Amino acid sequence: METYGCWLNKADSEVIKTILVKRGATIVSNPVDADIIIINTCAVREDTERKILRRLRMLCKKTTARIVVAGCLAKARPATITDICPRASLVEPNAIEKISEVLDSASREILIGSYRREFNVLPEPRGITYLLPIEVGCVGACTYCIMPYTRGRVTSCPPEKVISTIKTAVKAGCKNIHLTAQDAAAYGLDLNYSLPKLLKRILSEVQGDYWLKISMMEPSTTAKIVNELVEVMRDSRIYKYIHIPVQSGDDRVLKLMNRRYNIR
Repeated sequence: METYGCWLNKADSEVIKTILVKRGATIVSNPVDADIIIINTCAVREDTERKILRRLRMLCKKTTARIVVAGCLAKARPATITDICPRASLVEPNAIEKISEVLDSASREILIGSYRREFNVLPEPRGITYLLPIEVGCVGACTYCIMPYTRGRVTSCPPEKVISTIKTAVKAGCKNIHLTAQDAAAYGLDLNYSLPKLLKRILSEVQGDYWLKISMMEPSTTAKIVNELVEVMRDSRIYKYIHIPVQSGDDRVLKLMNRRYNIR
């Protein structure tokens, strides 16, 4: 299995691995040894897209394994992927929990449509660091970005499930809990909830020796929760780390990009 892109994509790959292991599969590092090759892709950067397509072309030519292309590029460029590797099955990001349908089929499958992330499967704890996807999708409509199409609108993992999953991970020995998301500040918008509320509950209800790291947050959504967020981040169990993609320091460019904020 190969993964490209953001921390959310890495967490999605852990979801896929969890499904595979529960099916009795063995994860191998060399594609030559694989019966099934899964490539979890990214569609944010053109150079990464070209790299993925070159890799796919090579794997399609030099292996006889079944190939599954998952992730954002599968939804953004299905025709291109099919031209390069006609036998590849396609699984959009919000359909990764249904990847067993592809694996159970003897023919090529395409899981691309109006799927909604269900969060019924979350990664099994492995090692010190635990990647937990808590949110997918965004509220933006940036003129240059394909993510609203590939990831859809905001869908959040229910807080009770987040908390119970972290409890299990901490008991299993995980120390670094990375809350991954496309826009962590948008967490809970679909549930009448919020990221600060979630963080407060985690810190209150999950006992043990652990630290929380918050994934990327968009400026416009972060601004709406910044006061509450700063207060809860005073807790020593939260990394003093914030990833906010400002994109530009020019108001004209920001307006053209439809970023919904200015440099002030």
